Amino acid sequence: MPTRSSRPSEPSQQATDQDKLSIILANIQDGVVMIDRKGFVQMANAEWQALFETPTSPVKHKIFASTLRQHNVDFDIELDTVLESVFQGQRAMSYLRIADTNRHIQVSFGPITTGDKVTGAVAIARDITPLIDKTVEANEMAAKAQRHLRELSQLAELSAIVGFNVENIYHKYIAKVGSLIESPSVSIYLYDPATQTLHRRQATNPRAEDLDRLELGSSHPVAGAFATRGAIQQNNLPQEPAVLALPITHHSKALGALLVSRPDAAYTEHDVRLLKLVATRLAVLVENASLYHDANNRRERWEAVFRFTEEGIIIFDQKGTIVGFNPASTQITGYHAGDAIGKPFAKIIKTVGPDAANAGLLPLEQVLRTGTTITKSEQLIENRTGSRIWTEISYSPIFDDAGHVTSGIAIVRNTTKDREVEEIKSDFISIVSHELRTPLTAIKGFLSMTLKQDFGELSAKQYHYLSRVYQSNQRMIDLVEDLMDATYIESGKINLTIAPVAMDAVMSEVVAELAAKGAANQVMINVHRRQRLPLVLADETRLHQIILNLIDNAIKYSMAASEVDVHFKIQGDNLLTTISDHGVGINKSQLDRLFTKFGRIYNPLSVQAGGTGLGLYIVKNLVESHGGRIWATSVEGKGSKFHFTIPIAKQLPLTL
Repeated sequence: MPTRSSRPSEPSQQATDQDKLSIILANIQDGVVMIDRKGFVQMANAEWQALFETPTSPVKHKIFASTLRQHNVDFDIELDTVLESVFQGQRAMSYLRIADTNRHIQVSFGPITTGDKVTGAVAIARDITPLIDKTVEANEMAAKAQRHLRELSQLAELSAIVGFNVENIYHKYIAKVGSLIESPSVSIYLYDPATQTLHRRQATNPRAEDLDRLELGSSHPVAGAFATRGAIQQNNLPQEPAVLALPITHHSKALGALLVSRPDAAYTEHDVRLLKLVATRLAVLVENASLYHDANNRRERWEAVFRFTEEGIIIFDQKGTIVGFNPASTQITGYHAGDAIGKPFAKIIKTVGPDAANAGLLPLEQVLRTGTTITKSEQLIENRTGSRIWTEISYSPIFDDAGHVTSGIAIVRNTTKDREVEEIKSDFISIVSHELRTPLTAIKGFLSMTLKQDFGELSAKQYHYLSRVYQSNQRMIDLVEDLMDATYIESGKINLTIAPVAMDAVMSEVVAELAAKGAANQVMINVHRRQRLPLVLADETRLHQIILNLIDNAIKYSMAASEVDVHFKIQGDNLLTTISDHGVGINKSQLDRLFTKFGRIYNPLSVQAGGTGLGLYIVKNLVESHGGRIWATSVEGKGSKFHFTIPIAKQLPLTL
């Protein structure tokens, strides 16, 4: 027969539960309170009291009563609404902000039931201020990155504005500058030597004091910027709009000034730098347009010819004899129609360069014999006076009703000025890139020293964010290097030091350099060699750049736990290298865009991979500069292969 002590009494069981609850409340890191149906606190742990900074215990008081007396508290949901929901048996969550200390607290409510009856509630509070602060910081960084991306895009659009119609150029610049600098009022002033005043050529929403003409000695910011060749700001008074004026200068010549104004915020140093870039580019366009129009004014006949067409039209018969010659052709070649008609095509369009005697004739024969169309064939020709002109000539056959070729037509376009404009644009990008590279390299150096803790210890948080800044700075340096390479390629300024190079050694260097990145992406790099590779004729630095770019791309576009394979094959006098990945592949319709400038493909990994779209463009030009060829093959869903050839260095026989 059991004793009375073998079964605990009900009060003893309650005491045990109470002890367990006390232990839980004493050890839990969150603030916890238990309230009755009237909202009065029945039990609270020390963490609750510390969390809400209440000097006295909240027990037997309304929940949050002490906090509301001492602090300015904002609830996302009315407290009564939350409690009403909880006492109906539902769980609820509320967020509150203690305004005077700027702390954010998350409170979870749950009902306490006895049988089927809700007898009270439990509330668990947690300080989420660090999480909120990190979220706000991340949002601010994202907004800053988005703003910089927008600025780069708009600067690129500004650099793409070309032409000699100054009014059209000013109109486009006004619109772009207003958006870039966030200024509703933008004006372009140019110096008028005839009146020795600054004349407003184009404007949007000019202020009353921004007169159509300004005297050089006036107190207006435009006159000050023009005279001092520096930025002039007026934003000292809180009720007055912010004003910024910068000179438009080309070399040492002052052409005018750019004026912006906005009512709500002063201009920053960043705004000044942006506007300087805009003014520099605008100065080039203004100067070029001025020179162009001066030349046009001196040559009325040239102006009359281009009133109808800018392109020369030459018609030739089946024998290649000229039978039609328009005024634009006269302007390009220097030959009048009477002199050209009846003469062989090659006697009028004199091609300069290797195989000059046949260069102009070959396209002509191809059109007449096969009926094919040749578009935009770039040729350097010599006109009647001996001057050399870059042209773009398109050839097309003319058919009779039976489909036979009876004659042909050549459209000749003078591209000399286009080349000059492209060179100016490339120089602009090159200048900006050079100007960016110096501070970026300095930033990288100081960041590296800071991360190595040369200036003192860093906290984990400081190290984390400085590492992200370092990575972003490195991406900017890579972008600048790509832009400079692209500029050098377009200008033909890339110099190669061709010599016999060991492909084995270069490949080993690249694999070692990318091993860590491959491991981080769970991608194995496999180099397959059946025998020792022959020496190739290449610039070692540029060959390293070619291979590094292709294998790096393969890693970026590979799935995790996959491989990148490198194979070699001797094809005649060339070494064929094939780099294969096992990624998502490339759609056939996008293969043609791979090697174009700023050409990017779109697939599930392209957003994650990032990039500027310049890498493969640079690689293609470098391979072709070595006398090689590059192409790609791909199967969607299975991966891609990039193939390129480099000439093999032939071993010369020994001479005694």
